[in-house]
Formats: sequence, structure tokens, C-alpha cells
Amino acid sequence: MLTKEFVEGIRYRQLPRPLVVDIKMLQGIVALLCSLQLAMPANAACKIAQIAELHVRLAANTPIMDGEINGQSVQVELNTGGYRTFIGGETARRLHLPLRQYTDERAYGVGGPVPILTAVVNELKLGQFTAHDVRLAVLDTVHNDPYEGTELALGADFFAKFTTEFDLTHGVVRLLLPDGCQSGQLVYWDKAYSMTDIEAPGVNDPRFHTNVSINGKRLRALLDTGASVSHISLQAAESVGVTPGGNGTTPATAITGIAGKPIESWIGQFDTFAIGNEMIRNAKLRISNMYANNRIEITGSHIPVQISGADMIIGADFLMAHRVLISPQTRKMVFTYTGGPVFQLLRADEQPEAAQGGERGSPPAEPPASSP
Repeated sequence: MLTKEFVEGIRYRQLPRPLVVDIKMLQGIVALLCSLQLAMPANAACKIAQIAELHVRLAANTPIMDGEINGQSVQVELNTGGYRTFIGGETARRLHLPLRQYTDERAYGVGGPVPILTAVVNELKLGQFTAHDVRLAVLDTVHNDPYEGTELALGADFFAKFTTEFDLTHGVVRLLLPDGCQSGQLVYWDKAYSMTDIEAPGVNDPRFHTNVSINGKRLRALLDTGASVSHISLQAAESVGVTPGGNGTTPATAITGIAGKPIESWIGQFDTFAIGNEMIRNAKLRISNMYANNRIEITGSHIPVQISGADMIIGADFLMAHRVLISPQTRKMVFTYTGGPVFQLLRADEQPEAAQGGERGSPPAEPPASSP
């Protein structure tokens, strides 16, 4: 059991000096444990090093923080839905960063693909981090910053190196490095918690995927702090019996992703949504054909191939209603409900609005399946 002293230490301990880290590889982190390790009782096996505490603010639910590139201020979005850390094209030019295109690589998201360029920055500061000679991917879209006002999106390639605690209610994201801890010991803030498995982060796709159960069917979900609200793909919604135009669905405003192309959407009501041992009844979710424009042509062929993603995106609205800790090392996500609506609906003319329904209930008789 974690002590009160340990909890206070995790919350308030500050590093004595800025931490210099290579964001791409974060080499040498383990060697810092001796100086960063938080005090624990002598008989405690679980030890956690707090690498950094990032102070964020919310813009339409999305966590934003201040950063610097080569001494100039940039707005940084924490975006676990992006598999890489990206900077906007206009921002790169404003900072006079030389741009290169080494391959025909493209980024795929809601709305379709965009080309990827490359820029190298001399110095990047993110809270307590200072990194040098960092190579960044550049999304050169017509809207400059595909993240609606932010200039740098800190992606899953960064967060996959840590155990990350998202405490958005208090405007804090903590980067932790646990040692010898069971999954339940990581939830130092509460005795009660829910837990679900996450897939092992891949080399080419380090994003956090888990399984949820919607209307009793197991679906694959992506945890995306860059998405203001959670939504489900059109194909997944239809597979669980919720079809646009049918009972319980209403048209909604179009949504856009990194490509800036509008995608038709609807609001649908689902009998049950379960993640781990937490169930939500009568949940309303945004429905969209998220990957309709994600098509590529294979060399030597003019036939487009569909690129698909997760069945559902678990957005920042879910994190605002929970305290969440993700451990790629143990492949677990632990979380506790902290209050408020779990899912929200976004209208074009106002801030995110709480969805009607979505009543939280007791765990289902048969807990939803999770990733192996």
C-alpha cells in the first residue's frame, strides 16, 4: 500500500534542475533513477521516479502547454492520437526551420492523408525538458496547424517511453518511471480503480490501443488526447445495430481532421459502453466515416486501397471525467471516475456540451474482453 508521504512526493517533488533528454530515443533515462527516485518505505518494492510534471490548460478539452523551439514560443498540444511528434508547416517556416522531404511518406487521420516533411531544431523546451538537435516531422497542410491553433503536437512516440498520468481536472500530466510496481500500486490517489489492457506499442505505431465493449460487441479503441470528443466509426456503429437515419440517431455537424476535409457525422445512442469494469448505459456518441478519405495507390496500380484505423476514438472528454494512468511497460491502463459526463457532444456554435444519457452503472455481468 502506498503511503501518504509517497503520494505527496509524487505530486509535489520538483527536479533540482532542467532535465536534458533526447526526445526521439530518451537515452540514458534509467541512469537518472538514482537522483530522481522518490522516497519509499524501506520495505516497499514499488518505486516511482517522477521525470517531469507538465502543466497544461484545456482548449476545447484538448491539453495545451507552452514550449519553445530555438528560443521562440510555440503552443504545444499533447496528442496521444498522433503516432509521431509533428509541427505545422507555417510554424516551421515562421521559425525559419529548413524543410526537407526525404520520402513520399504521408500521415493518415480523420479526413485523409497529408504529406510529411522533416525539420531539425537546435533546441526544444517542454516544461522541464530541454532537447537538442531534434528531428521533427512537419505536416504541411493548407491549415498550417492541423491541431486548431497549436503549433507542435507531442505524439505517442514521446509518451510511449513513460508511464503517463493524465490528471486533466487539475491541469497536470505527469511523466513517471515505475520500478517493481504492480498495476494496482500505480493508482496512488484512490483505492478504487478500473483497469484494462493496452496493446504493446509498435515500432511504427506506438499509439495506445485498447478494447471496449459497445452493445456487447468487442471493438478496438484508440486513446486520443488530441480529439476533443470521443466518436465511433460508421462501420463499427452499424456493426452494433446503430445506423444513421435509424431510431436514436440524429444528423450532426461535419467534422474535420488533419487533412481539413469535412466528414459527415451523426449522433447515435448506444445501449451500453464498457471499458474495463466500468459500464455506461444509454451513451451518446458521435458517429462518422472517419477513414473514408484514407486511400493510397499501390505502385504499379491505379486502384486505391483503403487505410483504416480503430473502431472508436476515446477522446479528451473521457479523460476529463477520469484520472488515467497508462503504462506501456506493463500494457495496462488504470483509471478512476472523478465526476461529470464521460462523453460530450460538440456543436459548431458552442463549446463541448454534455451528452444526454450516458448514465454510469455497475460493472456488466460479463466484463468486456480486453487485449491479450
